[in-house]
Amino acid sequence: MTEWLSYRPEDFILFSADAYYALFKNLNQELWPAHIVAIAGSIFIVAMFTCAKPGIRRTIYLFLAAAWFVCGWYFHQQYYQTLNVGAVYFYYAFALQSALLLIPVFYPASLSPNYSSLRNLTGMVLIYIALFAYPFILLLFGRPIFGVELAGIAPDPTVLVTIGLLLVSKGKLLWVLLPVPVLWILMSSTTQWVLLTS
Repeated sequence: MTEWLSYRPEDFILFSADAYYALFKNLNQELWPAHIVAIAGSIFIVAMFTCAKPGIRRTIYLFLAAAWFVCGWYFHQQYYQTLNVGAVYFYYAFALQSALLLIPVFYPASLSPNYSSLRNLTGMVLIYIALFAYPFILLLFGRPIFGVELAGIAPDPTVLVTIGLLLVSKGKLLWVLLPVPVLWILMSSTTQWVLLTS
């Protein structure tokens, strides 16, 4: 039992940064021109994420549900699994989150806009970072333009947008919708740290 305490994160990441980043290049090539839809959806979210109209909020959560399914099926199931056999469990988690995001689509009253200034500010910052800063930050770390990660296509920015949107919302459903995104951010941050420092 104590042997598990000797393991470090890098013991579980058995692939190189180049191999990992190449997944996004291949993903982008396969899904093009779906990026146009992803960018349009991102602009729609930025323009409308504080809107209280049920129809608008349904559309936002429907877009997010579809984005989580795309990330789960295409990235984890089709690509990441070639490097990490555990990616099949990430696929299941993303499929679960996609299904959960349909709850506010059919029951928009389950979540409503939150007007707490601190939470709103934090949520807005996360949304803007995920949609507009994240792809360019990656370029600064040497990622090729064809390997950038866009919300709606790649997991990390999609998850950040989701957390941001949930922070500008309120309702008991938050406790159901937050665990998977938070766990993925912890998992992905650990992976990125190991890849950058190894």
